[in-house]
Amino acid sequence: MYNFSIKPLDTMSFSEKLRFILEQHVMNLELYDNIDGVKFQDLTGEELNTFRNALIDANIKLICADMALGSDIKLTARALMTLGCRYLRLLLPANIAPEALRADIEKLSKICSCFGMTLLLENNADTLLSDDKSMTDCIFSSGAEAIFNPREYVRIKRHPFFHMYYWSKLKNRIAILRVNDALYSTGEYTPLACGNGEIKEMASIMLSRSFEGYFSFVARDESNVQSDIYDFKQLLKAM
Repeated sequence: MYNFSIKPLDTMSFSEKLRFILEQHVMNLELYDNIDGVKFQDLTGEELNTFRNALIDANIKLICADMALGSDIKLTARALMTLGCRYLRLLLPANIAPEALRADIEKLSKICSCFGMTLLLENNADTLLSDDKSMTDCIFSSGAEAIFNPREYVRIKRHPFFHMYYWSKLKNRIAILRVNDALYSTGEYTPLACGNGEIKEMASIMLSRSFEGYFSFVARDESNVQSDIYDFKQLLKAM
């Protein structure tokens, strides 16, 4: 009924990541920009086949992986296509010009689509894409989609639901909702529904709009994912 995904700690080995998400009874995996320390563009055919077989054996789907702007998009996308990946999340430097970024996104989005993938951008308080307007400017005219991160909006002292989502033109372009919460005063993570991230409101309105994307849980330590999934399920039950 609900699509949950987990992004395990990058310090874990690939086999440990698979075991970790299986322990949480989740079947969708997100990765950083490498597997076992090797960038996707540098993986050999034999390595890709080994990792693909491991995903098949575990019945786990790789839904999203990262790539830094400036990496070889064709080699990266080809490797991720072999692994059955659906989305490629673009990592941005803090100092890129808006015009250059928009041009890059249009080009990279087209290349991703050639490999059967969709380019994703995530709002981040430390980059150009810090609010809904900047996200819209870069995404709306391209084939890219969005990762909505409530905590990053809280970090810029904006209400994720009332300030960002409610007026957004990207409602139908959100592929992933990061399930997290944080405080205005510090920007630090809190348990779900204990901060200013409006996660219950976000999940409720998105589900009412027939959201078919993923609720994403990112590991920050060895224990937060299990508690976040439990807390989120309680929020769902109360809706």
